[in-house]
Amino acid sequence: MNDGRLIIVAGNKRAGKTTLCSMLVEKGFIHLNCDNILDALDEVVGSNKLDFDFFNILVSRYYRDAKNYNQNIVFDIYDFNPGMLKKLKEFNNVELLVLAYPNANKEDIKHCLQKYGEDFQWNKTMTEDDLNRNINLIVEKNKILEEECKKYNIKLFDVGIKEQRNIKINDVFNYIIDKTNQS
Repeated sequence: MNDGRLIIVAGNKRAGKTTLCSMLVEKGFIHLNCDNILDALDEVVGSNKLDFDFFNILVSRYYRDAKNYNQNIVFDIYDFNPGMLKKLKEFNNVELLVLAYPNANKEDIKHCLQKYGEDFQWNKTMTEDDLNRNINLIVEKNKILEEECKKYNIKLFDVGIKEQRNIKINDVFNYIIDKTNQS
């Protein structure tokens, strides 16, 4: 890996963002789960109004570190859609990848929520009402992600569902590693 890079992996719930980032860690990337960072900030400050400003500064500082220290860094984030991420100061210097499963129906999404993740994670401890609410949120977010990626010419990776999911996440992983090896 020659020139440090900062990659932001955004997208929908249970689309494989953290799975992908964990795979990249095995290849030497530094991983920051930005949702955890922003949640901690919210607990301290008590408001999510500062989230994007804080994230913007975080991206700028880690982009500088990536370049100055020749590090490959990957963020994963759910909270911001492509339209918001387009406003990042370093947007033109980082690579944004968006993961979603826009062709999934509600039954497919239910399968993803029930299958993927660890027993202690949020999706494994939901009530039936929470499950249905999250399915509807995911359907809506898939539409938004697809529209905004098209509008802003941002690469959307359809990670599919069920047996396709691992194959497609591995394809995204190979895409990142190939680009990293070329730089």
